[in-house]
Amino acid sequence: MSYPLIRFGEPRLGSLEREINQMLGHLRNPAPSRAATGLYFGEDEGSLYVEAIAPGLQSDAIEITFEQGVLEIKGHRDAAPPEVTRAMHQERPSGEYQRRIKLRTPINADAIQAAYKDGILTITLPKSEAAKPRRIEVQTQG
Repeated sequence: MSYPLIRFGEPRLGSLEREINQMLGHLRNPAPSRAATGLYFGEDEGSLYVEAIAPGLQSDAIEITFEQGVLEIKGHRDAAPPEVTRAMHQERPSGEYQRRIKLRTPINADAIQAAYKDGILTITLPKSEAAKPRRIEVQTQG
C-alpha cells in the first residue's frame, strides 16, 4: 500500500505534517527488523561469541559478514510456508532481518566460524594475537 505525502497547506501545522509523513514513511519503507535475532554476546580469553535466536530460518537464508570491525548478520524468513495458500492469522515476524555489531576487540577474520542448529546461530570470533592477554614477567634489578 502506498501513502501520499500529507500537506495541510497551513504553516502552523508544519510540525504535525512532518510527524505524520515520517510515520507513514516507515510504513512505505519499513526498516529491517531486529526482533527476529535476540542476541547473546560474550567472550573468554581467546574468542568473542555471538548467539542469535533465529528460528525458522534456512541456513542458506543467513548471511554473515565481517568488515572493518563490524559483524553483520542478515536473514530472511518467508511470511508463510510455501504450501500455505492463505494465512488466517500470523504473529511470527517475517521478512528481512539485520543486526550490525561494532567490535572494539581486534579479530582474526580468517578464523571466524558460524554454525546453525535448532534455531540458534552461533558465531565464534577468535581474537587476534595482539588482543589476547599476556603475562608480563617482572625482572628484579639489583
